[in-house]
Amino acid sequence: MNETNVLDVEAKFQMIVIEKSDSITRFRSENLYLMKITGVLLLVTGWLLVLCAISMLKTGIARNAFVLAGMGVEALGLALAVRAHLPLRSER
Repeated sequence: MNETNVLDVEAKFQMIVIEKSDSITRFRSENLYLMKITGVLLLVTGWLLVLCAISMLKTGIARNAFVLAGMGVEALGLALAVRAHLPLRSER
């Protein structure tokens, strides 16, 4: 192979790498938006579950079970929202 062919192959490889990184960045930004929205919705859903359990259930065991379930949903929403705001390891 002569030197121009090697340079052409390297240029094509760099273009492929750039296109891949652009598509990964676009995919990551779309997923981050969905993760943030899902996290907020889980936080609100958990809060509503706790409020409904307190207002509707009279027995202590059932009420406590639903309150714990609501708090678990809130914890999942908070973890998802925090994870969506963390930078990638490659971005650090």
